[in-house]
Amino acid sequence: MKKSIVFCLCIAVIALFAACNKEGVYNPSKKIQKVYELDDGQKVLIESWHWDGKLLTSIDSYTGLFTNTTKFSYDDKNRLIRTDDGNIHSNFIYDGNKISSIETYYYERLVATTTIEHSGNKISTIKFDISLFDKAGVLNPLRFIIPEIAPVMENVAKKCSQEAKGENATMNLTWGGNNVKSIDLTYAGFGEHVTETIDISYDNKSNPTYGLFSMLSSDAVSNFCLNKNNPVALTIRVGSVVRDRMNYTYEYEGNYPTKVTCVSIEDVGTEDEDSDSSTTFLEY
Repeated sequence: MKKSIVFCLCIAVIALFAACNKEGVYNPSKKIQKVYELDDGQKVLIESWHWDGKLLTSIDSYTGLFTNTTKFSYDDKNRLIRTDDGNIHSNFIYDGNKISSIETYYYERLVATTTIEHSGNKISTIKFDISLFDKAGVLNPLRFIIPEIAPVMENVAKKCSQEAKGENATMNLTWGGNNVKSIDLTYAGFGEHVTETIDISYDNKSNPTYGLFSMLSSDAVSNFCLNKNNPVALTIRVGSVVRDRMNYTYEYEGNYPTKVTCVSIEDVGTEDEDSDSSTTFLEY
């Protein structure tokens, strides 16, 4: 399915951040151990999570016969300061108790930067510079987002030349309690200047990835880690016109989801309208 580059950048970037009391600290009551996805009616293991006490130390991701491992490093306050994924690593930079920027490197060369602004204790604006992407297909330090995002981001990387300038996305967040209820996004690049609004509603259950600062792939359940609760409906609109819609249903174990089904509809109300469904399972 095709996905708006603007939308993908937006959701991908907000998946980085947690509006918790201590930014960068991830210590959920229930700790994910395994993640599965439904493929042709069969549950297929796609991730194994590894913990050292309260700290998530690594995640193994499986694609066919290939296993990829993402490693996490912390400071003496248990805040995430670095992720390593093969030849890609990201550094997380703090200003006092708040994250101020993320720098991502490929073979020690800076390829992406993200800057974060706050209003009080909430993240208010996120500015994502993709002008440093090159044709190597390097992904940004994003994860736990809708499954279609990784291929889109790879396409973005391939389109950008090493000399490309001006590709950027600015996201202004509006909060409703502990969840982001809307995002006004302006994207400039590839000769485009686009503004979109994403509206999101939530359940009242616990998001198991709330507080998880960064992941490095996207083949997993759609949990937006900025938010305390789980999304149930998401719409993308340009002005007053709804273009895409996503609906989520859950099965829970206590207060935490164990099964997530996402139905996405693109080009709503047009002759090109298309829908898709994906199901993910979580074990704790």
